[in-house]
Amino acid sequence: MKSTYHLEFITPCFCAGADQGKAEIRPASIRGELRWWFRVLGGTPEQERQVFGGVRGDVQASTIVVRVANPNVRNGDSTGFLPKDLTFFTSSRNNAAALPGSAFDLHLLQRRSPPQGHMRSLEDTVDVFIQLGSIGLRTGRGCGAFFVPDNVWGLSHFEAWAKSLRDKGLLVYWITPVEKSMTALDRLEGWFKEFRAGAKLEKNAHNALGWVQGKSRHSSCLRLRPVKVKEGFLPVVFYTERPLAPGVRSIRPALEAYFGKK
Repeated sequence: MKSTYHLEFITPCFCAGADQGKAEIRPASIRGELRWWFRVLGGTPEQERQVFGGVRGDVQASTIVVRVANPNVRNGDSTGFLPKDLTFFTSSRNNAAALPGSAFDLHLLQRRSPPQGHMRSLEDTVDVFIQLGSIGLRTGRGCGAFFVPDNVWGLSHFEAWAKSLRDKGLLVYWITPVEKSMTALDRLEGWFKEFRAGAKLEKNAHNALGWVQGKSRHSSCLRLRPVKVKEGFLPVVFYTERPLAPGVRSIRPALEAYFGKK
C-alpha cells in the first residue's frame, strides 16, 4: 500500500477545527471517510474494528495512522465559489472552506499489519478513497473533492476501473468531461434535479436519496463528484446500497434505467 499522497482540491472543502472561521484539513475527517469506504466495499463492523480500531468492548487501536503534512490552504467561504444559488451545495453561506487549489500531503502509516485477509481490503479502500473520496461537509454534493496531480488517469482507464467496482456493489456513472471543475458541479446539479423529477423521488421521502423527518435521518446512498481525468473534469455519480436502512426504497432501478438511455 502506498503511504504518501499529494492531494489537491478541485472543489471547495468545507472543513474546520476549533476555529470555525478557518478551514483546516483534519486527519479525523479522512479517517472517517476511510472507514465509510471500507464498509461500502463490503467490510463488516467487526472487520472495520479490527482494521481501524474501536472503543466498544476491548479497546483496539487502528492498524494505520493518518497524518496530514504541508497543508497549503487557500481560505475562503461559500459566498464566492459559485456565482449562483448555493443551497444545493452547502446549507450556509458562511462555511469556512479550503478553496480549489489548496493542497496537502496525506501520510498513511502502518502501525501493524491488519489481520490476515484484511490487507487487500484496506488497499482497495485507500485506492477508491483516492479516486472517489471527498473530505468535509457536503461530500455527497461534490464538495471536498481532490485529485493526485502525478496520477491522473485517462477516461478509458477510469471507465475500466469503475466497471470493476460493480462486483463490489458500487455503481459508477458519468457525464461527458468538461473543462472546469465548477462546470462539472453545475452539470451534476442539473442532472440530479432532472433525475429526481423524472424518477418521481420526492424530497424527504423514504428513499435512498436520504431523508429527514423529525429525529429520524437517513443519509443519501448517492454521491456526486467531479473527477479529474486527462480529458478534463468528469461529472461522476456513484451509488452504493451498503448504508441502505431496512424499509428504505432503492433507487438502483431508476439509475440503471436513466443511464441506460444515455
